[in-house]
Amino acid sequence: MKHRTLVTVGGLAVLGAAALLALPAGASSGPTTTMHLLDVSVGDTPAFDAGHGTPRPRDRVFLNDTLYAWDGAHRGRRVGHVDSELQFRSTFGRKGASVDITGQIYLPGGSVAVDGIGFIPSEGPASFTLPVIGGTGKYIGARGELDTRDLASSGSKTAFDLHLLTSND
Repeated sequence: MKHRTLVTVGGLAVLGAAALLALPAGASSGPTTTMHLLDVSVGDTPAFDAGHGTPRPRDRVFLNDTLYAWDGAHRGRRVGHVDSELQFRSTFGRKGASVDITGQIYLPGGSVAVDGIGFIPSEGPASFTLPVIGGTGKYIGARGELDTRDLASSGSKTAFDLHLLTSND
């Protein structure tokens, strides 16, 4: 099992240059604003008996990651953090495992919630898209999606592209 990939997947990973984005309450349609972020794993807490080997269905892992602005090929300033939970939907088999991911992405002025299904491959970096289901503070009513892409097989660093719909109002 790829331990570091598990750590980052929820960190969804989930988100940079937040000062450039101010979503009005109830934002629902209009142009998309994209924030490019770097998610760096801080820690994980398995909520299952890791002694039985790989995770099984309903096993959970809680994650905590730090978010940085993406500055070209470099990590920019710290802009927030991510708290997330992965619940395995399948056994971690030869091809990987399916997971239900719930995450809260904390940014200056509020937070964004994501919730969806991802797949962690047995080999190579994970990559998937999660829907944005809401937010708090200046992100109330947020909608859009979070694209994640592990930058290495270890999963300790993940590129986040947070696409938020902005209001036409």
